This record gives sequence, structure tokens and C-alpha cells, in this order.
Amino acid sequence: MTATTDKDRCIKVLTAIAPLHNLHRVGMYEDHQGISPCGTGIMVKLRPHVSSLATWDTDGLTRLVVAAHEHRCRVEIRPSMDYLVVTVHPRQADGNLYERHPGVDALTASETPR
Repeated sequence: MTATTDKDRCIKVLTAIAPLHNLHRVGMYEDHQGISPCGTGIMVKLRPHVSSLATWDTDGLTRLVVAAHEHRCRVEIRPSMDYLVVTVHPRQADGNLYERHPGVDALTASETPR
């Protein structure tokens, strides 16, 4: 798997929230478009007043979780003073806890392996 493929997977997960042109990121008008490398994945800083993450009426959070399972990527959302930091790291189907990510089938299973 190449770095480009991993980055593309991570961006696909991120765009589950909204298309890149509608995803209000800090630095989105700079050369890097507000997407920073973070190890094998990517990191973005979202403006919380315009980037809503919820599970129902604005279902960006639900779509993000489903996309993370579809593309086997770990997503982490952390608060900061002025924005939400979202990191996305590609994982694989098998391996130890820090290498794997369950697929979509785990969303419907009664127990998710940890």
C-alpha cells in the first residue's frame, strides 16, 4: 500500500462529513488546504461553529463513523481552544490493536472485538 493510497483513504473518510470545499478547515485557503500530514494519516482543524458533528439532524458524525469502518481508518476528534482537531489514520483488517480497524460488518455485530 502506498502513502498516496493511505492519504486518499483518509481523505475519503474525512469527506464523509462534507465535501472538501464545504468542510470549514483552519488553513483551507493555504497551499496545504488545511490538511496536514500526521504520521501515516492526516490531520485537520475544523472550525466548530460551522462544522457540526452530530448523529441525526446534521449526521456528519454518523457518516464519519460509517466511512471509518468502510475504509478501515481510525478517526480521533479532540477539542482545542478554537477548533476541533480531527486525525485520520489508515489501518488494516488484521493485526494488533494499534494496526487493525474493524470493517462495516462490525457495526452490526453484537460485540466489536477490542
